[in-house]
Amino acid sequence: MDNKYNNNGRILFEGISQIDNKTPIVCIVTGLDSKSSNSKTGDMLQTWILRKDIAPHTAVKQGLDTAICGDCKYASGNGCYVTVYQAPLQVWKAYQRGRYKQFTSADFDLLKGRTLRIGSYGDPYAVHYMVWHTLLLKVDGYTGYTHQWRGADKKWKFLMASADTQQERDDAIADGWRPFTTVADVSSKNPNDIFCPATAEGGNKASCNTCKLCSGNNTKAKPIAVVLHGTNWVIKRAKAAQTSAAN
Repeated sequence: MDNKYNNNGRILFEGISQIDNKTPIVCIVTGLDSKSSNSKTGDMLQTWILRKDIAPHTAVKQGLDTAICGDCKYASGNGCYVTVYQAPLQVWKAYQRGRYKQFTSADFDLLKGRTLRIGSYGDPYAVHYMVWHTLLLKVDGYTGYTHQWRGADKKWKFLMASADTQQERDDAIADGWRPFTTVADVSSKNPNDIFCPATAEGGNKASCNTCKLCSGNNTKAKPIAVVLHGTNWVIKRAKAAQTSAAN
């Protein structure tokens, strides 16, 4: 392969976001040639869903990340756990420099024995369904989440429904989804859910790479809950949202 290309990544998709049906986006998979250093997820292939036209940190500052994040409550600088000026920005810059080749059928061998993190940044719903469907036929497991589950076609239920309140959790279940619910503290978890096994609350029993419970309706398991960790204002915001929903 030409040395100008980054062997670690490929372009999976270039097109218009399915979230707003107008914004040009790109989806890039990385981790093909080197292991991820993320201790929680483990050695998973990562996928980055980015606006083509604006750097990710700029999009966040200007409130233009909704094209890839949709109605996520933590978009546009409201507490997303992803530090966009790190990995997302580096991937975007490499893409802008033409460092990634298009993913082709010859690259499917690179997926053998690997697990896939769908949406390391960005909502998978922004990308065409067949992109994910094709990849999932080749990998050994995956994790994935979407905030766009309300009204989404049932084929998308291979993803977890991201829920930020207990009411959203209940609504997702009523609509046939497995939810992944953020809670402000341990006592806020629904008794029918389990804590993410890759967190302290879940006993740090596994990494996402080995657990793979967050694979929507493709896994027969209980709904998952996770305690929000981060800055104090993020926790306060989550508690305020749950209090408001309960009243």
